[in-house]
Amino acid sequence: MHQVPAERSIELVGEINADAVKGITARLRELVEKDREGWINFFISSPGGDGNLGFAICDLVQFLKPKLQTIALGRADSTGVVVFLAGECRVVGPSTTMFLHDVGIELKKEARFTFLQLKTQVQKSEATRRRYCDIIAERTGGKVSAERALELMQAETTLDAEAAVELGFAHEILR
Repeated sequence: MHQVPAERSIELVGEINADAVKGITARLRELVEKDREGWINFFISSPGGDGNLGFAICDLVQFLKPKLQTIALGRADSTGVVVFLAGECRVVGPSTTMFLHDVGIELKKEARFTFLQLKTQVQKSEATRRRYCDIIAERTGGKVSAERALELMQAETTLDAEAAVELGFAHEILR
């Protein structure tokens, strides 16, 4: 784990939504502009949220290429797992859990949808699912294949800190 000054930190506590991502984006850009070579701590305790916004954070990290250390405390669930995996160095607290589940579709109550609209939503969800599994496979260094990631998601798997390290989601447990 890298020692990082407190002023080079970002926090995601709560749901991954537009407001959270807006703040994370601004703070990450600011820290990278100030010092491209310095490490940044990104503390995460999240139940997840909007998958596309989680992917947006990952895309931003790939674009800016900061030295990012993600630290999961308490929980990094659902889309929070994808955001956590964006870190170059990944650390979990000893009590941290990660919850993996399959992609879902939110439908508006009492709304009518055509077959084509439903089919389009399923196709979008399949693409999201593939992206999620590909990120896991890539970031775990092949310890978890995309196929295995899908199995873990479909089984609604909760990883404890030890399992997160064993499977390559995290590099170490905070001591």
